[in-house]
Amino acid sequence: MDYYERETHANSDGSPLFCADIDKDNETEIKSLLEEKWNCTIKPFGKLCPVDFYALRDNRICAVIELKTRSHKHNKYNDVFLNLRKWFCLMLSENGLGCPALFVVKFIDKIGYVRVGQIDVKNISLGGCSKVVKSFSDIEPVINVPIANFVWI
Repeated sequence: MDYYERETHANSDGSPLFCADIDKDNETEIKSLLEEKWNCTIKPFGKLCPVDFYALRDNRICAVIELKTRSHKHNKYNDVFLNLRKWFCLMLSENGLGCPALFVVKFIDKIGYVRVGQIDVKNISLGGCSKVVKSFSDIEPVINVPIANFVWI
């Protein structure tokens, strides 16, 4: 499915939410896999939170997770981008909660993660969509995270 043709949903106040049904299906698949591999329960943050999930083990938060799905193989590009605004929130979570903040990416052939505190934040460019689709933040500062830094699940 072309990113620019995706359907959107609306929040209770009518404001648009940019999460298509296919995104929810991918999230469900990845959550189940991570819960099994990491022996935890993964819960979503609220719809408008800049970070996707938190993980619980023994009723305590053990990780904060940002999830991205890519429509290509893991080795097509040298890096994948993480929005700078999401990095800010993830780092606040990691430092404030004392647990890892993880950037998890599902490619069509692999799933991997990197701890956000280990990302070189100086590797910044302007990125995002090639045109404004949802809002002016569609084109914004992003951190280029090298694929070589990922741990594969």
